[in-house]
Amino acid sequence: MSETHATPGGRSAPGQMTPIVVAHAGGSGYAPANTLGAYRRAHETYDEVWMEFDAQFAADGELMAIHDDTLDRTTDASGYVADRTSQELKLCNAAAEWTGWGFEPIPRVREILVEGRDAGWQLICEIKNIPGQRNFDPSGERYAESLCALLAETQFPLERLSMICFWAKTLDAIKPRNGDIALGFLSVPDLPGGLGLTAAENLALCRERGYHVAAPRHSTPDLNRELVDGAHADGLQVHVWTTNEPQEIERVVGFDLDGITSDYPDRVYEALG
Repeated sequence: MSETHATPGGRSAPGQMTPIVVAHAGGSGYAPANTLGAYRRAHETYDEVWMEFDAQFAADGELMAIHDDTLDRTTDASGYVADRTSQELKLCNAAAEWTGWGFEPIPRVREILVEGRDAGWQLICEIKNIPGQRNFDPSGERYAESLCALLAETQFPLERLSMICFWAKTLDAIKPRNGDIALGFLSVPDLPGGLGLTAAENLALCRERGYHVAAPRHSTPDLNRELVDGAHADGLQVHVWTTNEPQEIERVVGFDLDGITSDYPDRVYEALG
């Protein structure tokens, strides 16, 4: 794998860089999540910011940027994302609850990649392939095939892109298709059915499967500076999400992390000085 594509920020030695700041869903504390308007705002507002977006399938196989597998929470529509075509989803207003915002459709992932390619956006794609969701793809092959085809089509620069997922088989399916994509594994410690992982277990899985970024939830109990130092010694990065409250941010800033994701990027920048 090319070193220039290894991980967001390109850390090659512990302590070399301050962590990247990631605007979750484009900074959803200040803008409607997963909208082009949110990404434009974040890119213009925050220096060197990375921006996370979610990707899942519409009924016609188009990848769309939306967090939940239903429309109810983030748009003026209801029902499952998987039951609507991409054109139908484009008619949903993702800014309906936001004062001062006009109509913001659910964007196609291809639109984010094309505009981001030309505007210099730094992007992290969360693949919403999660057991229990209507769009769940157990093998991960469908998501891997579609996303890698989109990257080839749009020619988005891979040094400005990372892909993350809670379902490891999705990342495994990407690797043989494009070995230059930085991959990160998401985890939480308290999932039912024995699916929860500690930060140490996340890191062990990343070592075993050749991923580049361990991404535990910020509140994972065993997350600490010693664990992060161990990851760096093995050439891995550690990112945390979604760190919003000032006390949460202050806690993790001292861990020498490589990335901190927040709905409020300004709070992270302030804590980093």
